[in-house]
Amino acid sequence: METLCTSVWAWCSWIIIGVIAGLMCGFVLPGRRIVPFDVTIGLLGAIIGGWSSALMIGDSTPQTFAIAALVALFVSGAALWIYNTILIRLDRRK
Repeated sequence: METLCTSVWAWCSWIIIGVIAGLMCGFVLPGRRIVPFDVTIGLLGAIIGGWSSALMIGDSTPQTFAIAALVALFVSGAALWIYNTILIRLDRRK
């Protein structure tokens, strides 16, 4: 039986969630944005969040997949928010 951590569909969904979150951040937030960085941070946050939550839960039910997708979205958004906060503080110092 395949676990959620090794499922190709789970990895693809985490990648899609990260790319969409990064693109939304890059086009919605004001200020000087570097969209490839936003996409990369969103992608890394979604993969780390989804994989770690699926690893901790350890089950391969549809509920686990939904929880892992929501955690991936949350971690991706949190990583982008932290990155945006740091970027704004660096811009103010100049």
